[in-house]
Parts: sequence; structure tokens; C-alpha cells
Amino acid sequence: MKSFLLIGAALAAASVSFSAVAGPDFYIIEKGRDAKRAVQRAEAAQAAQASRPCRLRKPRRQRSRP
Repeated sequence: MKSFLLIGAALAAASVSFSAVAGPDFYIIEKGRDAKRAVQRAEAAQAAQASRPCRLRKPRRQRSRP
């Protein structure tokens, strides 16, 4: 009876620790990195747009009528 209890405890411990042995989920990590890069690109584009000087047209000279 004691051996069945020990085997059961060992199986329970092994099944609980399986997720720790499985390793990181690289798909989720890469999706997070891509999202962070997209935010950084958007912020950089917005900063570049804001720092660009406003280009104004020169007023047209009106023709003088004779």
C-alpha cells in the first residue's frame, strides 16, 4: 500500500513539474516583441512628423493691371 502511495505522489509531482520543464512559449514572446516594435515605430514616426518644419507656400504676386 505504501508503494502505491509513493508511486501516486511521484506521478503527481511529475505531472505538476512538466510545465516547468516544457520551457518558454517562443510564439508568445515573439508576438510581444513584434507588438513592442510596432509601438516604437509608430512613436518614432509621430515624433518625426512633429519635428518636421511646416512648409508654407509663398504668396503669389498679383499681376498689376494696366
